[in-house]
Amino acid sequence: MPGPTVKIKVTEVKVKGDSSVKGYARDTDGLKGVWKALKEAKQWRAQGKLDRKKTAIDRIIGVTYPDVGGHPGHVHVKGWKYNIERGNGSVDRLVVEDWAAEVTDQEYDSKKKIITAEVKITAKGRVLEDTH
Repeated sequence: MPGPTVKIKVTEVKVKGDSSVKGYARDTDGLKGVWKALKEAKQWRAQGKLDRKKTAIDRIIGVTYPDVGGHPGHVHVKGWKYNIERGNGSVDRLVVEDWAAEVTDQEYDSKKKIITAEVKITAKGRVLEDTH
């Protein structure tokens, strides 16, 4: 028997930058562009683990990092690495990692068999200079 449909909405994202983010001075406009996009909750996605007995999301097991136009990225260890620059030839990157997600609200509609949930994501950011 198929389970309920799950609809997860990311409602809040907080990315905390370390000293490398605060002290970055090479392409500040590029960093600002990526940083601003990371804070847009509607750009993020989350995947939850369903507890079928409770008909509820037990926990969040994965996130999809946002696409930041002009700043392609790729997987980096347990996070995502964005190009800071926009074609200026530098190899500086913003790494977003150590994410955590919390289900802040959820509801089950037994007639429609839909679980709707709201999720808050936190992560850490750091800048790597002269890398790729």
